[in-house]
Amino acid sequence: PILYIYIIGVLLLCALVMAFFKRTRRFSIIPFVLGLILNFTSQSVPVNLFAKNEQKGLSIMTYNMNSASEYFKSVHENPREMVDFIVEQNADIVILEECYSMYCEQSFYKLMSEQYPYVNMQQNGCPNLVYSKFPLGRLEELRIAEGEPPAFVEALERYDHKVVHERNNVTGMFVYTPIDSLYLLTCHLTSNGYDTIRSVMNENDSWISGIPAYVESINKATDSRCIEAKAIVQRASALYNNNVKVIVAGDMNDVAGSRTIKTLQKDGILCNAWWEKGCGLGLTFHGHGLMHFRLDHFLHTNNIKLNGIRAVEQKYSDHDPVVAYFEYE
Repeated sequence: PILYIYIIGVLLLCALVMAFFKRTRRFSIIPFVLGLILNFTSQSVPVNLFAKNEQKGLSIMTYNMNSASEYFKSVHENPREMVDFIVEQNADIVILEECYSMYCEQSFYKLMSEQYPYVNMQQNGCPNLVYSKFPLGRLEELRIAEGEPPAFVEALERYDHKVVHERNNVTGMFVYTPIDSLYLLTCHLTSNGYDTIRSVMNENDSWISGIPAYVESINKATDSRCIEAKAIVQRASALYNNNVKVIVAGDMNDVAGSRTIKTLQKDGILCNAWWEKGCGLGLTFHGHGLMHFRLDHFLHTNNIKLNGIRAVEQKYSDHDPVVAYFEYE
């Protein structure tokens, strides 16, 4: 699935080239149709040229800050630049993943609180924060314990001996707007661990020598993400059956058409926001040079209307934020 976007592009390019030559023109329909089928089944590249993509309503931004990275060094001493960038997006709710290891943490939190008076903070593994202009309900976290089914529990309950996934980052909370309430599920699903594998390899080793370790790590991570995704769908389904509006957002660490995203969309409980209102590639991760991916996603139940969605280019992190707009009147 990581290569789907590139495969689709190659198929469509082949169709275009074949259409220019008389001898191959009639066969150009084959790669063209194959590209369209792959695109439709994987929901990789939406072409919503005539669909309304409106920036109005309840706005939510998800942003993996990767604040311990080289990208972020320019704002370690003074977070005002970063806070100004976040505030400029004019989101009602801001979900921040990997918001940690900053020299200016307290200053950052203080500046953010000036604009967003309500905050839920999750400190398990890579800290996630949710800043909101509207009141937030109690923080719940997904607990995956050995020998037990995954379950959402109050945040304080997770600090017991049963917690085994210390880097699991899935939280839930109610958001109480002046008009209505909704349930927000924030995600930073299990990573493939590419950087971890590279850190234990010898400096002179090529990335090719790490392929067996990469494959094993990807398979394990995908299994973990699917467990997390199933728990998210179960939670969203239970809430939806009680007429609660549900929005899921965050760094899913996987791409459109993957087993993770398909699991999240199983049974049609959750709709893929980028496929519904986006246009084009919508790539959000650019940490591997030329290979860019859409790892940050929004999904929602069909009892809340999506007005629009956009990705925002920036220079502070290896992830670009995504902002989605929902009708909540």
